[in-house]
Amino acid sequence: VVAGVRAWRRAHEPQVLREFADLLALPNVASDSVNIRRNADAIVAAFARRGIAMRRLESPTGGPPAVYGEWRSPRRDARTVVLYAHYD
Repeated sequence: VVAGVRAWRRAHEPQVLREFADLLALPNVASDSVNIRRNADAIVAAFARRGIAMRRLESPTGGPPAVYGEWRSPRRDARTVVLYAHYD
């Protein structure tokens, strides 16, 4: 598995770094509702391009959206991994 991950990274490194630089170039302040949604949409798009089912979850109070993604393993005995991070 590790070798496969490393090979994928080597093959896609320029694209990943470009996407990351583009994301970092977006204004990123939670109170800036337009640009924080642009950030969320960029994250959704980047993960979706990698086969992760993604969506932006809006708050009923109008706060910054959450980004949710899910990748289901075909294995029935697979473990669940949860990642949590701030993007603002």
